[in-house]
Amino acid sequence: HVSGMSSRGRGGRRGRGGRRWRSRNRHSSSKDKTWRRGATSRPSHGETRVDSKGRVAGEAGSASSQFVGTMQELEKSYFRLTRKPKPSEVRPLAVLQKTFELLRRKRAEGAGYEYLSDQYKSLRQDLMIQDIKSPFTVLVYETFARIAIEITDLSEFNQCQARLKELYAEGRDRREPEMVKNYHEFLSYRLLYLLVTSRSMEMMEFLRSLAPKDRKDKQVRFAMDVMIAVTQGHYHAFNRLYNGATPLVGSVLKIILPRVRYRALAKGIKA
Repeated sequence: HVSGMSSRGRGGRRGRGGRRWRSRNRHSSSKDKTWRRGATSRPSHGETRVDSKGRVAGEAGSASSQFVGTMQELEKSYFRLTRKPKPSEVRPLAVLQKTFELLRRKRAEGAGYEYLSDQYKSLRQDLMIQDIKSPFTVLVYETFARIAIEITDLSEFNQCQARLKELYAEGRDRREPEMVKNYHEFLSYRLLYLLVTSRSMEMMEFLRSLAPKDRKDKQVRFAMDVMIAVTQGHYHAFNRLYNGATPLVGSVLKIILPRVRYRALAKGIKA
């Protein structure tokens, strides 16, 4: 659990089915696309520009003229860029690694969720600007995704897991085990996210896309058992799974616990 998290981080509005949704980032896109093109004219040869994936590239859109930041400050608030960023506004990888360690310490010391969310979003932005895809990038996204799960900030979790899906694919293509070592953990979170947000069609598509070896993973299997218990109305099975869940999974299941109990009660009354 996130030690000493501020109660302010738990606020939000209610969505369908009594779900808690945070509204702080309602103007953010589903991915970390954090700026728009700052010029309408076609850039000259070698000029740095922002592509549709939120990366800085050369005229051909490749990483051949990779952007590298020079900012040395560890902490930086997130802000949406509306122009081409300057190197002095972006932290390079070595500084971002120090920032990550600082945020870990601050979290252990009881930093509030609002602060952590802002700083991690800024950290992810600097990684995206420089098109850094590495085990460190995966670690950053996984770390904050877990924090968001614990606080039940589903919007922030969804942004992280969408990016992680791309990073895991990159890691498999490059055959980098360090980039995909937590792949099944986040597959299970993805399934639970689709379940608690009532995205039935996406959930079915997700299940069809699972490889046989993925279905055999213990964490994925657990999430599938939860899905079956909820969708088929097996309250006792759900209660058993809920009591045996890890703290993070329990945070997700707590969102739908009232819904499952209500259905069980209604079923009992009808019987």
